[in-house]
Amino acid sequence: MSVFFAWTLNASSANAQLNIQSNPVFSTPIPEEQQLGPQPEKFKGQVTVEKKADPSEPSKDFTMDSIEFEGNQYYNDWTVKRYLKPLTEKKGDTLTLDELQAVINEINSTSQFKVNATLEDGDKDGETKVHLDVYEKQPFQVSLTTDNQGRPGMGFYRGGANVSTDSLLGFGDKLTVNYVGASRSHRFAVNYAFPVNRRGGNFNFLYAHQDIHYDPSLTLRGLPQFGRDNVWIPGFTQPLDKKKEWTLYTNMLFRQVTINRGGRRIVAADPRPWTVGLKFDKPDGWGRTIVDAASIQNFRWFGTDTQYWRGKLVVKRIFVLPHKQKIVLRAMGQYTPDALPPVQQFPIGGTYTVRGYTEGLITNDRGYFLSAEYYTPVPFLNRVSPWLADRTQLVGFYDFGQAWLDTSNARFVPGVSSQPTRTLLTSAGGGVRYRLTPYLQGFCDAGFGLLNRNNIELVSQPTARIHFGIRSTLLRQKFKKRDSGDFESL
Repeated sequence: MSVFFAWTLNASSANAQLNIQSNPVFSTPIPEEQQLGPQPEKFKGQVTVEKKADPSEPSKDFTMDSIEFEGNQYYNDWTVKRYLKPLTEKKGDTLTLDELQAVINEINSTSQFKVNATLEDGDKDGETKVHLDVYEKQPFQVSLTTDNQGRPGMGFYRGGANVSTDSLLGFGDKLTVNYVGASRSHRFAVNYAFPVNRRGGNFNFLYAHQDIHYDPSLTLRGLPQFGRDNVWIPGFTQPLDKKKEWTLYTNMLFRQVTINRGGRRIVAADPRPWTVGLKFDKPDGWGRTIVDAASIQNFRWFGTDTQYWRGKLVVKRIFVLPHKQKIVLRAMGQYTPDALPPVQQFPIGGTYTVRGYTEGLITNDRGYFLSAEYYTPVPFLNRVSPWLADRTQLVGFYDFGQAWLDTSNARFVPGVSSQPTRTLLTSAGGGVRYRLTPYLQGFCDAGFGLLNRNNIELVSQPTARIHFGIRSTLLRQKFKKRDSGDFESL
């Protein structure tokens, strides 16, 4: 029964483990962004000159006497002014066009809206006015998702809906409401985040609730009947540099897990872990490197029933190759000297770790996961349909994962728990990635388990498993000048 609890109560879905978030089990089952098909052009802030005395030479200077802006609808004037400070601080200064362009680029890199600048004649002779046109995306989005990332006893096939806005009250605050449902489980989450500075720092708060009615047809002795999970997570995130390559984050998880059988609470878990992490994300000439490390500490004086520490590390390296090919290497690990409660253990098996097996088939105290993926266009498809060839991609993969129980864990059985049949998974396979329109994308992978693990499966499983996820977004988001009303002076 304790093994079953480890599977069903684990706080981190495989997808969330990659992001080292506190409670990814409540995250939307959204496939990662597929970089296929025509990509939207990046907004490039422009500087246009409409002065009689035309300083058209980039090196020719001008004095910025006044500044005004217009076009914002979803972001209030106070918020726009806050992000325009790099420009307003130079009011009255003498600049060149190149220097003005650099300031516009800085504003566009830090704000969720974008601006174009026009140099115009001021109200008085000889004055120069900088007129800014504000371009915004409409901030609302609705997404529908479906996948088969559920677990035995709770429903394999899931559907979800995600409603979000990037500017709820007009100052760049974000609200996301998410629902994920399967045949015997329901999850609801609300996340609210608001900016605290122009460098990307933000506070956020997540509340999530989950109900599970376990499948009574599973012939597992002592099967629980009902489970409930409540989560509260306040957190803070702050990029440490202008390019946002280094990001510091911290959060505190307050969680209450209850499992009942016959009206009696047979499992009670109330973890209160504090997380401090650092993320590195940098593109380069060969591809991209992502590193995410976190320390998670749970003290008894937090009001919890256990004390433990665990460290997490995720490394992802993308190599971009000629002819639209790429190689992706991933590594993920967790170390702890303690016996962890099931909700904090390390899972392997499933869509985002070792494919070909049930989600979270092995869930133990510490472990690691390695994966290598090779992406390539579909051979000869370009001759049949160039449109489809540009929007689909094949992938081959090899996954390997291992996880162990600490000898002090109550689930540890000497001579049994350390056997490879209960710690090791490996698989190989292939799949397809697609982005048919800007609003429809997903993946489908066929994973072939190279080791038979039916001895620990809750229900008999085939030697191969299909994993899929589909996302459909419903609303168009494009940068536009939204409001043609009166301009605001700075």
